[in-house]
Amino acid sequence: MAASSMVASRLGIALVVLALLSLGACKSVGTAFNPPGGEVPASNTLFVANYGNSTVNEYRAPFTGAATTISNGINGPYPLTVDSSGNLWVANYGNSTVTEYTKGNYAGAPAVTISNGINNPDVIITDSSSDVFVANDNGSVNEYVAGNYTGAPVAISNGVDGPDFGLAVDSSGDLFVSNHSNSTVTEYAKGSYSGAPIATISNGLNDPAQLVLDSSGDLFVANANNSTVTEYARGNYTGAPIATISNGVDDPYAIALDTSGDLFVANYTIGTVTEYTKGNYTSAPATTITGFGSYIQSLAIDSKGRLFVADYENSEVKIYTKGSYTGTPTVISGLSEPYYLAIYPR
Repeated sequence: MAASSMVASRLGIALVVLALLSLGACKSVGTAFNPPGGEVPASNTLFVANYGNSTVNEYRAPFTGAATTISNGINGPYPLTVDSSGNLWVANYGNSTVTEYTKGNYAGAPAVTISNGINNPDVIITDSSSDVFVANDNGSVNEYVAGNYTGAPVAISNGVDGPDFGLAVDSSGDLFVSNHSNSTVTEYAKGSYSGAPIATISNGLNDPAQLVLDSSGDLFVANANNSTVTEYARGNYTGAPIATISNGVDDPYAIALDTSGDLFVANYTIGTVTEYTKGNYTSAPATTITGFGSYIQSLAIDSKGRLFVADYENSEVKIYTKGSYTGTPTVISGLSEPYYLAIYPR
């Protein structure tokens, strides 16, 4: 799918009901969300997928220096993620592959190229065991087990319907799939991914896009068609949402949480990012950040609280310091349709 048709298709969905997400939900981006972990050292690394010129750029903190360009095996990159060992995984929409790049040799040839079961991959995540999960444009979700990435995948299909916007894995290894075609999120138990879902969430959902889990296991879902973000309590995912966030939300696509539990929402078509304080999610946004084009594709937050925004339309990434989100950002320019971001360490 050409970049222009990708944007057009998303905008078409937006016009039907308000808009689309789509991770990269995404499409999920993937949930494609990389949750923050421990303290980020000076060597913190940002990866930017450039859909327009089929490259991935690597930047080291403070992100103002020249990039290392990764191009071997890259073809129309959508989401990307980094596993617990620091290896980079890229979902190549252009040639239906997933490529892995080894930490310390990102610019080298791919260590692994996966094609079995890959069909225009839209979302990619990894778990704590470095298993890889991929949602494809043809409606399939596959798990690739560490140590046998190029072998036959574990197919996840029960309850899956239009999964190309968001995936997430919780601390127990359970998998969550955002199904935009039937407005559900399905949960699968670790070790039984190919079985029936252990939970099917539908209350409050309307064209769900990206997913993110907080440190307590609460689930947040961006709903593209009714411009809300809904929160579900761990242990009661199928109950009513414990929070429905709508103030300042307009066609939410990417969502992210910082280490304090503050929620950030990318409003896809109006070009803003809104921040909601933990414990006060349903109130007016604590911060509204402007200055982006439409089609914000991805957000990322590191453990220092720096916010990274992929400004797709302007081919930039903007970086905001915690406490100064409405201030002047650091801008990485000269990119080519930056679709997705990943941070390492998380």
